[in-house]
Amino acid sequence: MQLRSVIGIDIGGSKTHGVRSADGVRVAEAVAGSANIAAVGVARSAYEYVLKWSKTYTAGGGKPILNHQAVGYAMADVAMKIEACRAFSWKAAHYLDLHDSEGHAIGAMSKVLCGELMTSSVFKAMQVMGVNSLDRKHPIERYMRESMVFPLYDAGNLGMQMRKIWGVMLDDSFDPRAFAQSDPIIFTKDMEGAGLGMDEPIRAGLMAAE
Repeated sequence: MQLRSVIGIDIGGSKTHGVRSADGVRVAEAVAGSANIAAVGVARSAYEYVLKWSKTYTAGGGKPILNHQAVGYAMADVAMKIEACRAFSWKAAHYLDLHDSEGHAIGAMSKVLCGELMTSSVFKAMQVMGVNSLDRKHPIERYMRESMVFPLYDAGNLGMQMRKIWGVMLDDSFDPRAFAQSDPIIFTKDMEGAGLGMDEPIRAGLMAAE
């Protein structure tokens, strides 16, 4: 795998070198491909810190809080979501490798899902620590602030990334099994205009002008 998760993010002992392309769209897809695994990295840091802390902190009880079912289930939930998003990040990176960095929908899907899930996972880890997580002697409050960036930057999830996914699915030629099979999907100008609220003649005129 050449791109790994692209743009210099280390996800397994190998730094990447970015996408050398004058095509701004392809570079944007590469950046989205790095945001997903970066979100995983922040959540993993929070998870590992709180896991270690919960094995020694007793909250005044007779045993560390990880021995309580509620805490154990919460940490298990965080661990599962981290591994799911790690796998999806690898899937998206592999897809970009296969198709010359053309992966608008799957790149956006991975960026949205991982950004949102990892933010909620860091918050769940904070809940395990309770108010202790706000003490700056612990790094958790910083991880929370960092994780909240991922759904917002690099064309926000709500306004731009979801539109990419929607636009691809609107196309008559879209194969819903393309992602599972890593089949190529060519992103067109028609897909880019999804949800802009303009009728077809106006949109066609704008596309022709470009």
